[in-house]
Amino acid sequence: MMHCERSCRKYHYVSWDVRKRKVNLNTRNHLFLPSNGISNSAWEELRCRNAQFSGDGHRESKIEEASGDEERESHADLGHERTQSPVIVCVHPWSVLGGGEHNIQGIARILAESFGFIAVTFTLHSSGLCWGTLSSHAREVQHVTDVVEWVSTTLGRKVCLFGSSAGAPMAGSCLESEHVVSMCVVGYTFGWLSSIAFGRHYKHVTGSMSSEKPKLFIMGEHDEFTSVHKLETKVAAARGTWNKMIVVPDVGHFELESPSWDAKVVELLMEHQSDLLLTNN
Repeated sequence: MMHCERSCRKYHYVSWDVRKRKVNLNTRNHLFLPSNGISNSAWEELRCRNAQFSGDGHRESKIEEASGDEERESHADLGHERTQSPVIVCVHPWSVLGGGEHNIQGIARILAESFGFIAVTFTLHSSGLCWGTLSSHAREVQHVTDVVEWVSTTLGRKVCLFGSSAGAPMAGSCLESEHVVSMCVVGYTFGWLSSIAFGRHYKHVTGSMSSEKPKLFIMGEHDEFTSVHKLETKVAAARGTWNKMIVVPDVGHFELESPSWDAKVVELLMEHQSDLLLTNN
């Protein structure tokens, strides 16, 4: 059972088991929903959609909600809340380097609680340092792709990808999915040393073969992996009509992805929501 000690008066925290055998997906997605984000009828519809995605009926899917049924009685239909806004799928830093879902749950909570967006977090399957690097993190990329597909099937929405640190390259490799409309990343690992592990992902977000979808890059001025000049070069080479970088002064890589900076990161994202989050093509 899910354990949740947060207040659910302004948002809902939902733990959702997902299994899909044809892609070997066995994961637990966590939804951060606005407090008026779902009604009982919409809830049952989502249960059915998740069962269809899993392909094994209701017995293969499970939803655990943090708040009681009585609170859901007054909620609006999911489809009536920010109907033109994509769901924000958050990809956490690579677990091999110490990252985890906890790194992005604060971001997701603020997006739902303060701005009314639906956000999804999950524990990214890790393929290991050596094999992951040699295989271009194919397992991680497939996992992100599967979650994006799940959002499209179950919630009926497009997706904005949010990637943090080494999770950013893996998110970027899914940018060309038909379900994805935009991407925001924090601390994209463009540096020389990190390029050994993540360089194969760069082509999806910068260069002549990169996606033309809107991309926002947020980085600390003193990032330990990527210099400001390197980021400027990469963003300048990205295709598309909207590619923007924001450098946060006097902040390092790991500091910017810490909980104390979650509110600031969301604030920067919200400043550009008209370009990233208000389209559902």
